[in-house]
Amino acid sequence: MKKSSMKGTITLIFTGVIAIVLLLTFTGSFFTIEPGQVGVVKRLGNLESDIREPGVNFKLPFIDTAIKMDIRNRKIEGKSQSASQDLQIVTSTIAINYSIDRTRVIDLYSTV
Repeated sequence: MKKSSMKGTITLIFTGVIAIVLLLTFTGSFFTIEPGQVGVVKRLGNLESDIREPGVNFKLPFIDTAIKMDIRNRKIEGKSQSASQDLQIVTSTIAINYSIDRTRVIDLYSTV
């Protein structure tokens, strides 16, 4: 092989590797929060103080980690049986509706 041909091949390979690294860095910089969710960002293991709203958000690639938390209303149901004073069996279904307060998401994530 000629030196100029080999040099061109090495340059082409190097350029391709740099392009792939830049593409991965660019695509790793954005994340999407769906409606009914909020995002919390951890930078090098420490929680950031701002809450990310639904939509496309930016993060530092390789440094930040995005955590999505669902804040929609949820329902938990449970069945319970007990006896009354006259020994009649009473069956009841208990339902609890709850949601996470968006202003307390960071506190919730850091303590739970």
